[in-house]
Amino acid sequence: MSKKIFTFFGLSIALTAVLIIPSFSFAQTASLQNITNSSLSISPSNPKFGDTVTGTLTNVYKNLNIATISWYVDGNLKKEGVGITSFSFGLSKKTNAVTIKAVISSSDFNDTVTQKIQPADVDLVFEPQSYAPYFYKGSPLFITMGTVKVLAIPVIVKDGVKIPASQLTYTWNLNGIINGDASGRGKNTFVFSGNGIDDEGDVEVTVTDDSKKITADKSMSISASNPSIMIYEDNPAYGLFWNNALTGNVNIGSKEEIDIMAYPFNFDVKSADDSALTMDWTVNGQSYTAPVKKNAIALKQVASSGSGSANVGLSVANNARIFQFGSFNFTLSYAK
Repeated sequence: MSKKIFTFFGLSIALTAVLIIPSFSFAQTASLQNITNSSLSISPSNPKFGDTVTGTLTNVYKNLNIATISWYVDGNLKKEGVGITSFSFGLSKKTNAVTIKAVISSSDFNDTVTQKIQPADVDLVFEPQSYAPYFYKGSPLFITMGTVKVLAIPVIVKDGVKIPASQLTYTWNLNGIINGDASGRGKNTFVFSGNGIDDEGDVEVTVTDDSKKITADKSMSISASNPSIMIYEDNPAYGLFWNNALTGNVNIGSKEEIDIMAYPFNFDVKSADDSALTMDWTVNGQSYTAPVKKNAIALKQVASSGSGSANVGLSVANNARIFQFGSFNFTLSYAK
């Protein structure tokens, strides 16, 4: 008796399974057939002002190549046709947001996809922390074992209002590695130093608003230069002749004396006679000690008549940066 009951219940369960499975399969198939959701991707993903943007439509369930697709920018029809699954247009250089819309029409489905594009940008300015004279019109250079500060200047607008730099989040990347200590909210500056072996740096920053929906990024490569030394005449009446560096052969004629000053361009120091600098002067191969400032010496004629010349040399080294050094020499000639 129990065996018959068991057999009866077994047949009932099997029959129920047969009835349920087709029903489930039919419901699943019908659900997939009704899916019409299309997706719209934007390239570049973080467009800048003035960029050319390409929108691309995809739909894994429907063949968009047989559908009529109409593309709109801010409500204005820009392009329409069968199978036009991508559309490119140029952003203006203004900060306003743009809305792109794609209307899809086919015999078996209709769909509309919209996306708001808010362009953003960030500029990078690097400021080498090396020395140059106060009135020097050029920019200091980043040098071997030098230090450089990189400043991010973002332009990120939300709802027509520019977000202050202090309210944005910065992610700094050096040579492919994220620097967590330098990254964070309001951290729009990044400082790094060369190691003397590989002083080239690829710096990248990504800037986002609090919602993480608006992003701007920028990268730059910084390579190291060599420091240099320049020599100028320090005239008692007119001061330093910045417009005429002493190079090659310098003829002072019958002048009894000339005062000269050395300036170590682009060394990682604060002043021309910084305590970290060692300056070794030579005159005709003999060591010469500067009497007051190590970057200033006075040269006098020793002959009472006739003409002559002297080879003047200078070697400069930064004791705090072993790879920062340089030398300079010129010939001083005179005639009485």
